[in-house]
Amino acid sequence: PFGFVPIHLEHYTERLGLFIIIGLGEGVDDITSKHTENYCLDMYTVVASAFVILFGLKTLYFDSDSSHIDDHAIRWHRLSGIMYNWMHLPLMLSVAWLGSGLNLMSAVSRECGELHDGEVEVEEADEVAVANRRYYVCYSLALNLIVLELIFILHNHSDNAQHPLRKLKLWLQLGLAAVCFAVPTLVPEEIVSDASLLLFLSLAVAALVMFSFIEARWIYGG
Repeated sequence: PFGFVPIHLEHYTERLGLFIIIGLGEGVDDITSKHTENYCLDMYTVVASAFVILFGLKTLYFDSDSSHIDDHAIRWHRLSGIMYNWMHLPLMLSVAWLGSGLNLMSAVSRECGELHDGEVEVEEADEVAVANRRYYVCYSLALNLIVLELIFILHNHSDNAQHPLRKLKLWLQLGLAAVCFAVPTLVPEEIVSDASLLLFLSLAVAALVMFSFIEARWIYGG
C-alpha cells in the first residue's frame, strides 16, 4: 500500500512538456502556413498576436512546474501526482481548441475585410465555426490559464514566505481567465475587431509572463 511506481521524474516531465510544445507548435503552423494574395494590417496583427499568445503559454507552462524536483506534485503526494497527470488532458484540449480558433481568425484576417457569407479558406470550416471563432479562442485560453494555475498549486511550495508576489500572480492569472470568458459575450465583433481582440489578449498574456518571471525570481528582502 505504500509502494510507488519507479519513474525517472525529470525525463517524465520533460516528455509531457514536449507534448505540450508539439501542440503549441501545430498552432503556430496553422497561422503561418497559409497562402494569401491579400496583405493588410489586420492580418499581420492577428498572426503576430497569436504567436505571442502561444509563446506566452509555453513559458507559463514551464513556470507552472515545480522549481525543485523534490517539491514536484508526483513526489509530494499520491493524489497530487494523479491529478498532475490528469490535468494534462484538459490542458492539451485547450491547446488544440486554441489552435483551431486562431486558425479561423487567421483565415478571416487574410480576407482583409472582404468576407462574404462565411467563405473562408479553412479546411472543413463552416459558417458556425467561423461565427464562433472568438468563443473558441477566448474560452480555450481561459481553460488553459485555469489548468496551468491548478498544476502550479498541486506542487509543494515551502518557500511561500519568500515570494510575497505569488498570490497576486495567481489572482491576476485567474482574473485574466475570467476576462477571457466574458469578452466574447460582452464585446461583439462590431465593436472590437479580431485583430484588436488578439492584440489585447497577447499584451495581457505577455504582461502575465513578465510578472511570473519577476515573481519566480523574487528574493524576500532583496
